Amino acid sequence: MARLYKFAGLLLLLLVVSITLFSQKVSLQGCAPEYDGMEIVFYRFTDRISNSTAQLATVKLSTEGCFNTRFVLEETTQVFVDLGAIRGYFYAEKGKTYHLILPPYTPLREADRLNPYFKPDEIHLGVEESSPGELNYLIGTFDIVYNAEYNSAVNKAFEQKSLVEVDSLVLRLDTLYSNYHQPFFDAYRLYRMGFLEQMTMHRKARALSDAYFLNKPVQYANPAYMDLFNKVYDRYFVFYSRASRGKELIDAIGAKHSYALLKKVLRQNEVLSNDTLMEAVVLKSLHDGFYDDKFSRSSLLIILDSLYFNTSIPEHRVIAQNIREKVTKLLPGFVPPKFELFDLAGNKHSLDEYKGKYVYLNFGTSASYSCLQEFKSMVAIKKKYDKYLTIVSIMSDESEAELKSFVEQTGYDWIFLYYKNKPEVITDFDVRAFPSFFVIAPDGRILISPAAAPSEKFELKFFDLLKSRGDL
Repeated sequence: MARLYKFAGLLLLLLVVSITLFSQKVSLQGCAPEYDGMEIVFYRFTDRISNSTAQLATVKLSTEGCFNTRFVLEETTQVFVDLGAIRGYFYAEKGKTYHLILPPYTPLREADRLNPYFKPDEIHLGVEESSPGELNYLIGTFDIVYNAEYNSAVNKAFEQKSLVEVDSLVLRLDTLYSNYHQPFFDAYRLYRMGFLEQMTMHRKARALSDAYFLNKPVQYANPAYMDLFNKVYDRYFVFYSRASRGKELIDAIGAKHSYALLKKVLRQNEVLSNDTLMEAVVLKSLHDGFYDDKFSRSSLLIILDSLYFNTSIPEHRVIAQNIREKVTKLLPGFVPPKFELFDLAGNKHSLDEYKGKYVYLNFGTSASYSCLQEFKSMVAIKKKYDKYLTIVSIMSDESEAELKSFVEQTGYDWIFLYYKNKPEVITDFDVRAFPSFFVIAPDGRILISPAAAPSEKFELKFFDLLKSRGDL
């Protein structure tokens, strides 16, 4: 399967190259003395279902804080740049030059840097010489009005103080921008209003589907379109499975593993009679499905692979590959995310050095009572299975000094690694609670994900595992 993906990837690369021939370069310039000597990276979302990103340009600012860079775009795109504690963005149209105004620099606090779930404040970057008809001016001014109205309308809807007059708001905003017609902005405005309708329950999901998606083009690069799309079709398979024809969908995925049959089932919904939209909904639903327990991951992966190899839509092949890369990194049989972390003596470690033995990889913190209880049980596990098993604990204590003190006081003698130099290791392994456990096989691939904790009879399960694999 991996070889097939590589072959299909080559075809996709050829397609991307051919598209690039018709693309145009975007030029960025700016000066901000506070940023002198810093390196900043401009990037975009490659898709807004998996939220995968790709770098567009990396630039080091001069000693005066000035920069000048170019990159290729094939369509209007929202471009991002992380600036300390702030994430800036603007909208770039191919072939244009932008003189960006960077905000005052706000350094990222150490606590935020070490928090893998930290989200920076987002601001729309200023663009010098932006005229009233320019895209950033239109979206920026619209967002100011819309966000104020949105917050008020949603609060009223949830407090049930009064009915929200969404139609009157749409009319006011349409009147305000009646003299400006820019295709990306027109769609942006339309789908932001749809999002407001959804959040205020002005229309139900089916009505929103008919109004905003039936026989409409899929706008992958427009954040307003994709925000509404992701909201309307959130966990679509789960809700469909509860409907009158839900068993057909469950059988198509779980029993038959048939993408062709799944499409036949979904076409019964008039909105999804459009193959492009239907495939986009399938991709969204497959992505969601990997994060709940309604369908087996292996069944979802078969459907995803089938879609990848059968789709004629380049965007869908990209999304399918992004989803596959995102979800398989924690599936049994796949290579886990790479990391290099330091132990308490300053030595660097990676999973590769433990090949040849099983690895009981766990994530924790000495501030967690649950972790402390599990660590006590791990002492006996290490003593009994040290010949077969290496225990590695990746710790996210507030400071390395606290962790070092904890290990010295307890006398635990397995490997403790501190996450500080790569805090994203927590999100790479999708750790949502401490402690979390995984078993890595001697060949370096994930064997059990997630694995049982010591209190969940890990020792007995590991003994059975060794017997079943002929290690005992």
